[in-house]
Amino acid sequence: YYMYIKHILTWNIDWFRNGKRSGHEEWVYLEKDSSKEVYDSIVKIIKKYLEKDGSLVFLQEVPYKAEISGKGERVHFLYKQLYEDFPKEKYDVFVNEVSAYRCTIAIAKKGDFEAVSVETLTDNRTVAVQKDEYVFIGTHMPTGFNEQDKGDKNRKKWNDLLSYVKKKKSGIFLCGDFNVYIGCQKKPTESMYLELLEYMNNYVDEKRSTFKGNTSIDKALLYKKENRLKVSKIEIQEEYSLSDHKYINVELTAI
Repeated sequence: YYMYIKHILTWNIDWFRNGKRSGHEEWVYLEKDSSKEVYDSIVKIIKKYLEKDGSLVFLQEVPYKAEISGKGERVHFLYKQLYEDFPKEKYDVFVNEVSAYRCTIAIAKKGDFEAVSVETLTDNRTVAVQKDEYVFIGTHMPTGFNEQDKGDKNRKKWNDLLSYVKKKKSGIFLCGDFNVYIGCQKKPTESMYLELLEYMNNYVDEKRSTFKGNTSIDKALLYKKENRLKVSKIEIQEEYSLSDHKYINVELTAI
Protein backbone atom coordinates (compact mmCIF):
# COMPACT_ATOMS: atom_id res chain seq x y z
CA TYR A 1 0.00 0.00 0.00
CA TYR A 2 1.07 3.55 -0.68
CA MET A 3 -0.38 6.99 -0.13
CA TYR A 4 -0.68 10.03 -2.29
CA ILE A 5 -2.67 13.23 -2.22
CA LYS A 6 -4.50 14.73 -5.16
CA HIS A 7 -5.61 18.34 -5.23
CA ILE A 8 -8.59 18.94 -7.50
CA LEU A 9 -10.15 22.28 -8.32
CA THR A 10 -13.47 22.55 -10.16
CA TRP A 11 -14.82 25.88 -11.36
CA ASN A 12 -17.44 27.06 -13.84
CA ILE A 13 -15.66 30.14 -15.16
CA ASP A 14 -18.73 31.53 -16.98
CA TRP A 15 -17.07 32.04 -20.39
CA PHE A 16 -14.58 34.49 -18.81
CA ARG A 17 -17.38 37.08 -18.78
CA ASN A 18 -18.18 37.26 -15.03
CA GLY A 19 -21.92 37.45 -15.58
CA LYS A 20 -21.87 39.89 -18.52
CA ARG A 21 -24.55 38.91 -21.05
CA SER A 22 -25.31 41.18 -23.98
CA GLY A 23 -27.48 38.68 -25.86
CA HIS A 24 -31.26 38.86 -25.84
CA GLU A 25 -31.48 35.30 -24.52
CA GLU A 26 -29.71 33.59 -21.60
CA TRP A 27 -28.14 31.03 -23.94
CA VAL A 28 -26.63 33.54 -26.38
CA TYR A 29 -22.81 33.60 -26.23
CA LEU A 30 -21.13 36.69 -27.67
CA GLU A 31 -17.36 36.99 -27.86
CA LYS A 32 -17.51 40.65 -26.82
CA ASP A 33 -18.86 39.61 -23.40
CA SER A 34 -15.64 37.75 -22.59
CA SER A 35 -12.98 39.73 -20.76
CA LYS A 36 -9.22 39.30 -21.17
CA GLU A 37 -8.86 40.86 -17.70
CA VAL A 38 -11.14 38.25 -16.15
CA TYR A 39 -9.33 35.54 -18.12
CA ASP A 40 -5.88 36.69 -16.94
CA SER A 41 -6.99 36.71 -13.30
CA ILE A 42 -8.45 33.19 -13.57
CA VAL A 43 -5.34 31.86 -15.33
CA LYS A 44 -3.18 33.28 -12.55
CA ILE A 45 -5.23 31.36 -9.94
CA ILE A 46 -5.05 28.14 -11.97
CA LYS A 47 -1.28 28.34 -12.49
CA LYS A 48 -0.74 28.92 -8.79
CA TYR A 49 -2.96 25.94 -7.97
CA LEU A 50 -1.11 23.67 -10.40
CA GLU A 51 2.11 24.23 -8.47
CA LYS A 52 0.78 21.71 -5.93
CA ASP A 53 1.85 18.10 -6.33
CA GLY A 54 -0.80 15.91 -7.94
CA SER A 55 -2.99 18.85 -8.87
CA LEU A 56 -5.76 18.83 -11.45
CA VAL A 57 -8.09 21.64 -12.53
CA PHE A 58 -11.50 21.18 -14.16
CA LEU A 59 -13.10 24.20 -15.80
CA GLN A 60 -16.66 24.37 -17.13
CA GLU A 61 -18.06 26.88 -19.63
CA VAL A 62 -14.71 27.51 -21.26
CA PRO A 63 -15.41 29.37 -24.52
CA TYR A 64 -14.74 27.32 -27.64
CA LYS A 65 -16.82 28.55 -30.57
CA ALA A 66 -17.86 32.20 -30.43
CA GLU A 67 -20.67 34.13 -32.08
CA ILE A 68 -19.36 37.20 -33.88
CA SER A 69 -22.03 39.78 -34.64
CA GLY A 70 -22.86 39.56 -38.34
CA LYS A 71 -20.00 37.15 -39.05
CA GLY A 72 -21.23 33.77 -37.84
CA GLU A 73 -18.96 31.81 -35.50
CA ARG A 74 -15.26 31.07 -35.08
CA VAL A 75 -12.92 29.64 -32.44
CA HIS A 76 -12.96 32.01 -29.46
CA PHE A 77 -9.85 34.16 -29.06
CA LEU A 78 -9.47 33.13 -25.40
CA TYR A 79 -9.64 29.44 -26.29
CA LYS A 80 -6.59 29.99 -28.49
CA GLN A 81 -4.95 32.04 -25.74
CA LEU A 82 -5.38 29.15 -23.29
CA TYR A 83 -2.96 26.98 -25.26
CA GLU A 84 -0.39 29.76 -25.23
CA ASP A 85 -0.67 30.19 -21.45
CA PHE A 86 -0.61 26.43 -20.82
CA PRO A 87 1.96 25.24 -23.39
CA LYS A 88 2.14 21.53 -24.15
CA GLU A 89 5.79 21.38 -23.07
CA LYS A 90 4.72 22.02 -19.47
CA TYR A 91 1.01 21.19 -19.24
CA ASP A 92 -1.57 18.73 -20.51
CA VAL A 93 -4.90 20.24 -21.56
CA PHE A 94 -7.66 17.64 -21.91
CA VAL A 95 -10.79 18.54 -23.89
CA ASN A 96 -13.30 16.99 -26.26
CA GLU A 97 -13.43 19.45 -29.16
CA VAL A 98 -17.02 18.84 -30.14
CA SER A 99 -18.50 21.86 -31.90
CA ALA A 100 -20.18 23.98 -29.24
CA TYR A 101 -19.99 27.46 -27.78
CA ARG A 102 -18.59 26.14 -24.50
CA CYS A 103 -16.64 23.14 -23.30
CA THR A 104 -15.32 21.48 -20.17
CA ILE A 105 -11.55 21.09 -19.91
CA ALA A 106 -8.99 19.63 -17.52
CA ILE A 107 -5.49 21.02 -17.01
CA ALA A 108 -2.61 19.31 -15.23
CA LYS A 109 1.16 19.33 -15.20
CA LYS A 110 2.69 17.40 -18.08
CA GLY A 111 2.47 13.63 -17.62
CA ASP A 112 0.60 13.62 -14.29
CA PHE A 113 -2.65 12.23 -15.76
CA GLU A 114 -3.75 10.32 -18.83
CA ALA A 115 -6.84 10.86 -20.97
CA VAL A 116 -9.72 8.41 -20.58
CA SER A 117 -11.42 7.39 -23.79
CA VAL A 118 -15.00 6.39 -23.00
CA GLU A 119 -17.53 6.90 -25.78
CA THR A 120 -20.28 8.16 -23.47
CA LEU A 121 -17.93 10.75 -21.92
CA THR A 122 -16.71 12.35 -25.14
CA ASP A 123 -19.15 15.26 -25.53
CA ASN A 124 -18.10 18.89 -25.11
CA ARG A 125 -19.59 19.00 -21.59
CA THR A 126 -17.46 16.24 -20.10
CA VAL A 127 -13.81 15.33 -19.82
CA ALA A 128 -12.23 12.38 -18.00
CA VAL A 129 -8.64 11.64 -16.97
CA GLN A 130 -6.99 8.75 -15.16
CA LYS A 131 -4.26 8.18 -12.62
CA ASP A 132 -3.51 4.60 -11.60
CA GLU A 133 -6.89 2.87 -11.17
CA TYR A 134 -8.77 6.11 -10.50
CA VAL A 135 -10.86 8.07 -12.98
CA PHE A 136 -11.45 11.78 -12.43
CA ILE A 137 -14.37 13.27 -14.33
CA GLY A 138 -15.27 16.93 -14.76
CA THR A 139 -18.70 17.72 -16.18
CA HIS A 140 -21.29 20.40 -16.90
CA MET A 141 -24.63 18.61 -16.75
CA PRO A 142 -27.69 19.74 -18.69
CA THR A 143 -31.21 20.25 -17.42
CA GLY A 144 -34.64 20.90 -18.94
CA PHE A 145 -35.74 17.52 -20.30
CA ASN A 146 -38.40 17.13 -22.95
CA GLU A 147 -40.83 14.88 -21.10
CA GLN A 148 -42.47 13.68 -24.33
CA ASP A 149 -39.18 12.72 -25.97
CA LYS A 150 -37.49 9.70 -24.39
CA GLY A 151 -34.53 10.24 -26.74
CA ASP A 152 -34.03 13.77 -25.44
CA LYS A 153 -30.30 14.57 -25.60
CA ASN A 154 -30.22 16.10 -22.12
CA ARG A 155 -31.83 13.02 -20.61
CA LYS A 156 -29.41 10.82 -22.57
CA LYS A 157 -26.44 12.73 -21.13
CA TRP A 158 -27.60 11.91 -17.60
CA ASN A 159 -28.37 8.29 -18.52
CA ASP A 160 -24.91 7.88 -20.08
CA LEU A 161 -23.22 9.18 -16.92
CA LEU A 162 -25.34 6.96 -14.68
CA SER A 163 -24.58 3.92 -16.86
CA TYR A 164 -20.85 4.60 -16.61
CA VAL A 165 -21.00 5.01 -12.81
CA LYS A 166 -22.99 1.78 -12.41
CA LYS A 167 -20.62 -0.13 -14.67
CA LYS A 168 -17.36 1.23 -13.24
CA LYS A 169 -18.54 0.66 -9.62
CA SER A 170 -15.46 2.17 -7.95
CA GLY A 171 -12.47 4.41 -8.47
CA ILE A 172 -14.53 7.40 -9.64
CA PHE A 173 -14.28 11.02 -8.56
CA LEU A 174 -16.86 13.21 -10.27
CA CYS A 175 -17.14 16.99 -10.05
CA GLY A 176 -18.46 20.06 -11.82
CA ASP A 177 -21.61 22.05 -12.45
CA PHE A 178 -24.67 19.78 -12.25
CA ASN A 179 -27.37 22.45 -12.64
CA VAL A 180 -29.46 20.72 -10.00
CA TYR A 181 -29.86 20.51 -6.24
CA ILE A 182 -32.11 18.57 -3.88
CA GLY A 183 -35.43 20.37 -3.68
CA CYS A 184 -35.12 22.25 -6.99
CA GLN A 185 -38.11 22.82 -9.24
CA LYS A 186 -36.64 20.87 -12.14
CA LYS A 187 -37.95 17.50 -10.95
CA PRO A 188 -36.85 15.32 -13.92
CA THR A 189 -33.26 16.54 -13.40
CA GLU A 190 -33.56 16.17 -9.63
CA SER A 191 -34.73 12.58 -10.15
CA MET A 192 -31.59 11.79 -12.17
CA TYR A 193 -29.39 13.44 -9.56
CA LEU A 194 -31.03 11.47 -6.73
CA GLU A 195 -30.37 8.27 -8.66
CA LEU A 196 -26.71 9.26 -8.96
CA LEU A 197 -26.62 9.79 -5.18
CA GLU A 198 -27.61 6.17 -4.69
CA TYR A 199 -24.08 5.34 -5.86
CA MET A 200 -22.05 8.41 -4.95
CA ASN A 201 -21.75 10.84 -2.03
CA ASN A 202 -21.71 14.59 -2.68
CA TYR A 203 -19.23 16.35 -0.39
CA VAL A 204 -20.50 19.88 -1.06
CA ASP A 205 -23.15 20.91 1.45
CA GLU A 206 -26.48 21.07 -0.42
CA LYS A 207 -27.34 24.19 1.62
CA ARG A 208 -24.14 26.00 0.64
CA SER A 209 -24.58 28.40 -2.27
CA THR A 210 -22.11 27.85 -5.11
CA PHE A 211 -23.98 29.80 -7.80
CA LYS A 212 -25.17 33.40 -7.70
CA GLY A 213 -28.74 32.21 -8.13
CA ASN A 214 -28.28 31.23 -4.46
CA THR A 215 -28.25 27.51 -5.23
CA SER A 216 -25.85 24.64 -4.65
CA ILE A 217 -25.37 23.26 -8.15
CA ASP A 218 -21.61 22.64 -8.11
CA LYS A 219 -20.69 19.21 -6.76
CA ALA A 220 -17.83 16.93 -5.76
CA LEU A 221 -18.81 13.26 -5.66
CA LEU A 222 -17.01 10.07 -4.71
CA TYR A 223 -18.27 6.52 -5.10
CA LYS A 224 -19.93 5.33 -1.87
CA LYS A 225 -18.20 1.96 -1.76
CA GLU A 226 -14.77 3.42 -2.41
CA ASN A 227 -12.26 1.77 -0.06
CA ARG A 228 -8.96 3.51 -0.71
CA LEU A 229 -9.81 6.96 -2.07
CA LYS A 230 -11.00 9.44 0.55
CA VAL A 231 -12.05 13.09 0.56
CA SER A 232 -9.75 14.47 3.25
CA LYS A 233 -10.52 18.17 2.75
CA ILE A 234 -12.97 20.36 0.89
CA GLU A 235 -12.98 24.13 0.56
CA ILE A 236 -15.50 26.36 -1.19
CA GLN A 237 -14.54 29.81 -2.37
CA GLU A 238 -15.70 32.34 0.23
CA GLU A 239 -16.97 35.08 -2.09
CA TYR A 240 -17.98 35.18 -5.73
CA SER A 241 -15.01 36.44 -7.66
CA LEU A 242 -14.42 36.44 -11.45
CA SER A 243 -17.42 34.17 -12.13
CA ASP A 244 -21.05 33.62 -11.18
CA HIS A 245 -19.89 30.30 -9.66
CA LYS A 246 -17.59 29.65 -6.71
CA TYR A 247 -14.69 27.27 -7.19
CA ILE A 248 -14.43 24.10 -5.11
CA ASN A 249 -11.10 22.77 -3.92
CA VAL A 250 -10.96 19.09 -2.99
CA GLU A 251 -8.12 17.16 -1.39
CA LEU A 252 -8.20 13.44 -2.10
CA THR A 253 -6.09 10.91 -0.25
CA ALA A 254 -5.42 7.42 -1.55
CA ILE A 255 -4.17 4.77 0.87
